[in-house]
Amino acid sequence: MEAMSIKQAAVRTGLSEDTIRYYEKIDLLPRATRNRSGRRVYGADDLELMVFITHLKSAGMSLEVIKYYLSLSLEKDPNAASERLVLLTEQKELLESKIAELQAAHKVLEHKVEHYTEVCLPEKLRPQKETTPK
Repeated sequence: MEAMSIKQAAVRTGLSEDTIRYYEKIDLLPRATRNRSGRRVYGADDLELMVFITHLKSAGMSLEVIKYYLSLSLEKDPNAASERLVLLTEQKELLESKIAELQAAHKVLEHKVEHYTEVCLPEKLRPQKETTPK
């Protein structure tokens, strides 16, 4: 993969250009290399890191914790890998809990939509319920 501009990186990762610049400013991302005209250029490793950060953030991990997690990868300490495992495991458990909450909320909404569909729509416009043959 050849080097790409910040605009291309933003399109490929789904991050905004401002977000990429901000992540660099707070040292979440390493400073981008620059081309002859001083513009930022990014490679495959940079994009991979941006996507990984996006996934961690989507999973509910704060930027502060993500930054700490990434700093552990630079350490030569053998305990760093265990610490990263702990951080990921804790976040995974929090995410699983949130998924369960969302599934419960979805079930309630599904029930209410079904109820109000029966109340508000004339019978001929209601979705047909599936019946199983006896």
